[in-house]
Amino acid sequence: MNTKISHLGRSTVSVILAVMMLLSTMLIGTISVNAADYFTVGDTLYLDISDANYDATADNAEFYIKFYEKGTDSFSWSKLSQIENSKVYSGTVPNGEWNQAVFTRVNGKAFNSEQNWDSSNIYSSADTTIADKGDKNCWSLNNGDMKGTWTIYSGGSGGGSTSTDYYIAGRFKTKWNADTTEYKFTESSEQKGLYYYDTEETVASLSGQIPEGIYGNYDRYFYIRSSNGKYLTSDDKAGHSFQNNKNSQNYLTLVTNDDTPEKRLIKFSDPSDPSNDKVTIWLDTTNNDMRLYYTAGSESSLTPVAQSVSLTASSSPVQVGTEVTLTASLNDRATFK
Repeated sequence: MNTKISHLGRSTVSVILAVMMLLSTMLIGTISVNAADYFTVGDTLYLDISDANYDATADNAEFYIKFYEKGTDSFSWSKLSQIENSKVYSGTVPNGEWNQAVFTRVNGKAFNSEQNWDSSNIYSSADTTIADKGDKNCWSLNNGDMKGTWTIYSGGSGGGSTSTDYYIAGRFKTKWNADTTEYKFTESSEQKGLYYYDTEETVASLSGQIPEGIYGNYDRYFYIRSSNGKYLTSDDKAGHSFQNNKNSQNYLTLVTNDDTPEKRLIKFSDPSDPSNDKVTIWLDTTNNDMRLYYTAGSESSLTPVAQSVSLTASSSPVQVGTEVTLTASLNDRATFK
């Protein structure tokens, strides 16, 4: 009887040990950390400031990313360097395990990256996570501080070089459609960051109305929407007479908004305009602001020749009947559509 009990005891112990080993294996698998939970050391991340509606580089500003692991005191700062002839900055993920990142605009002359948070020299910041990042690699600004969205940077000058597309949305050619991708801007082959859309309509036509079914006819209000989900509109009623924003010297400044109230929308308001010239709408993202204007017919999209060339006579004053040599000097680069 004692032998039988002893045998059963040993069997029971064996079963318990097997169960414990299985549970141990399961627990080890549970607490292991997936590499995707952290930013990859050595990866290059980008910051695109081209859509900021302010001068992001003013006041000796420089840009850093603070990497840290939530719930710990560990941190590391990575300084960003500007990519030549662009509004894009880049930096690498430092050694360590980091699941949080803070894109930061700082006073470059006084900022101390040895500190966890040098608040007196930090102008603005935006916190993000490895989960937010997904498969993207570029933090693109979209307002007056460091807030933005993750995009994909694939080279270029910024403001369109980060795989960003721009569309005319609203009540442009059909009834109101906030998510349309039909009226897409094309980037100029002559200048990166400059986009255009050929409307195939005149100012008078664009100043008309669009029927909204049983609701009647409404003015053709529109705005610019980016593939990053940003709404680019005007300030209060500034865009309600867009026929005045003709040529690049008379541009309308766009700002980023979270919604599209009517007072911020854009429209042509001259149905009696006699011109038969077709309108081309231009979006210029190459400056520290977003500029919208239009041209009509065969007008120059950028600098007119008359403003680009200075003529100098070989003798002065010029007299009738005398031979004079005129020398043309290029003042500015003239580009035509």
